[in-house]
Amino acid sequence: MGSAASKASRTYPKSANKPAWSGARTEIPPNLPRASQVKSKDIEKDAQDPHFLSNLSKLGAVRVDQHHIQPVRPSAPSNNVVRSRIRLEQAGRDDISAQTLSALLTQCKSVQTTRELESLVQKYGVDLDTFRKITAFINTPSIDPATVIRTVNKDGKETQTMPALWVEHSILKQ
Repeated sequence: MGSAASKASRTYPKSANKPAWSGARTEIPPNLPRASQVKSKDIEKDAQDPHFLSNLSKLGAVRVDQHHIQPVRPSAPSNNVVRSRIRLEQAGRDDISAQTLSALLTQCKSVQTTRELESLVQKYGVDLDTFRKITAFINTPSIDPATVIRTVNKDGKETQTMPALWVEHSILKQ
């Protein structure tokens, strides 16, 4: 800020002579060690830090007080989750995860015959009658391509808005 008169004047050399070292490449002597896949004696020697080693030797051996060490215990909520899963597995219940159920419901939409449905449900290890009861209350979102609304904002970024539909498959109602 301020006027040009308040600035310190700068003068640069007008010489066109460049120093001999500018732009020159140095040659690497062939006897210097290079990167290696295996640690060699040279690499081990290079890795040693005499100051660090002398400081370590001054400290001496580390003494650990065994009486004040507390074992790390997982937090109660995460412990309960693990216990619940173990209990369910031991009880022999046929529970499936939400992600697996979502995949099953989505794949079910492309099924054309009852036989295909039976095969799909069997693949996931779910009883067909139970699955039919579940689908009365649970579904995955479906989208009708005709309802997709595309908008472009001032920056040229395109967004798509689409309503989710509840699609009931006729094969599940049988």
